Amino acid sequence: MNHVVVDPVKMEQYAFVLEDAYDEFFEVDGAEGTLKPIFLTPGKGAAVSETGDMEVRAAAEAFVHEEDRAGFLALFSPQSLDEVCSHKIRKQAEFRRKQPDGRESWVRGILFSNDACGRDKALFYTVDIESRNAARLMQLNRDLFGVFLDAYIGIAQLDLDQGIGTIIQCIPMPDLALRSFKWGRMIGYLCSTVIYPGDRDIFAGTFSLKHMREVWGYGHKNMSLEVRYSQDGENFRWAEVNAMLFRQEDMPDKVYLAMRDTSEQHLLKGIVERYVYSHCDYFIYLNARNNSYVMFSSKGDGTPLPPEHCDDYEKAIEIYVRKYIAPEDQELAIREMRISRVLEELDRTGEHNFYCGVMDAERGYTRKRLQYLYYDKESQMVLMTRTDVTDIYLEQRRQNKLLQRALMQAQTDPLTGLYNQAVKEMISERLEGEDGTAAILFMDLDNFKVINDTLGHIKGDLMLQEVAGVLKKTLRASDLSGRVGGDEFIALLHPVSSPAGVRQCVQRICTSVRSVMDRDFQDFSVTCSIGIAMYPADGINVASLVEKADKAAYAVKRKGKNGFAFYSDLL
Repeated sequence: MNHVVVDPVKMEQYAFVLEDAYDEFFEVDGAEGTLKPIFLTPGKGAAVSETGDMEVRAAAEAFVHEEDRAGFLALFSPQSLDEVCSHKIRKQAEFRRKQPDGRESWVRGILFSNDACGRDKALFYTVDIESRNAARLMQLNRDLFGVFLDAYIGIAQLDLDQGIGTIIQCIPMPDLALRSFKWGRMIGYLCSTVIYPGDRDIFAGTFSLKHMREVWGYGHKNMSLEVRYSQDGENFRWAEVNAMLFRQEDMPDKVYLAMRDTSEQHLLKGIVERYVYSHCDYFIYLNARNNSYVMFSSKGDGTPLPPEHCDDYEKAIEIYVRKYIAPEDQELAIREMRISRVLEELDRTGEHNFYCGVMDAERGYTRKRLQYLYYDKESQMVLMTRTDVTDIYLEQRRQNKLLQRALMQAQTDPLTGLYNQAVKEMISERLEGEDGTAAILFMDLDNFKVINDTLGHIKGDLMLQEVAGVLKKTLRASDLSGRVGGDEFIALLHPVSSPAGVRQCVQRICTSVRSVMDRDFQDFSVTCSIGIAMYPADGINVASLVEKADKAAYAVKRKGKNGFAFYSDLL
């Protein structure tokens, strides 16, 4: 194009590449509200003035179709200019422009700013979009090659003989689409506006005309490079740039440059390298159909590893298991690593996992997680990994111990060591769905208040501990007992064969409690009254059975204390 350069200084400052792409280029002075021309194209531009400036409103009235003026002026409003200058964003508007010969043409105006502009200035350029042939061609290409176009953020065509590039698609800078540039300028422009500074040199060198001609001269037809790019100059993403050579008879050689966003793959690759490889002992590629495997990655930290490759997987794992797996897990490991078992679980759930202990010469006992996943189900190709979970395992054991201790404390009476009120729920769980016979005892100490009032609470606590000791010694391991009140105790005898056996047990409790009083508490006569409710004869609801046993104990107290009674005797 034969541009008229109005301001050579600003041309050098701002427009090292735009001369080949656009019809007009202006500096916008927001404070003065004027357009200062940097270059114009005779016969195409608005011809504001080749030597002077023009107010934005005057330019709109002179050169913009009256129906489009509002949109044109809104582009240069103080608010719009402030957004462009402060946040470095781009704005655009399409409008009909009056040509010098009286015709009207559609143009697109782009308003933007960069660091060279200063605080109150922006840049504005226009490009002719009247030709709809290019637009229709682009639409046709998208209809035919939509999937291909959607896969790339940028596509450019290079005429290798003439050194002219045409941008077919550029998502980071959509206004460049279907524009032609000298290849060197285009690469330089992309480097300055899109490519990450640290990657610019390698990008420019790799895709320079000289280098690509050398590569094609060696007979290669494609090459690629991974670089970082940005759409806003701040947030950079990863992209793969591919250059592909196309040759047709009697046609100039064409090179297509395609840029594809690979940020997600790059992130996954980084995660794998940083976390998977650093935590996995090994990856094994198992050919289940041929009973063979190859280890293609292993952790070199001294942990015992199987052979790197083997034509008899099942034999190799058995030898390894017998040598390194903790004895208590050896049979489990052999069973779970069998190919038949692996394929069965993969077909059923999609993955197969199990845990086992491995004896490490340096660390001692370590805990491992083995995982199998299908790589190719049809060919029975399986990916197997082993991960060290020792730290997690030890922490879980510690937490489980703390949890068990806390649970025990929550369920235990601190004075006697028996269960507390939780014993009722435990009895309910024990008897749920039980078909056998059981007995619930409710025991209340007689004259306990006398001990507390006369000898003091210390002696009273000692007496409660002695009674708890009687229950612990008298009852079986299968029985349950707990302190549910000041001097009240509940016990479950389960299983029991007959009421006669319950009677003998309760009699031993009464005798033992009475002997404790005689031995340790001077001449005070403190005995116990015990009520008994039978399950399921007296009911199956534990709360109801406890209430009935309590009534039976109260009946014993009314009759003189120091004894026991079955709830059925009260009926």
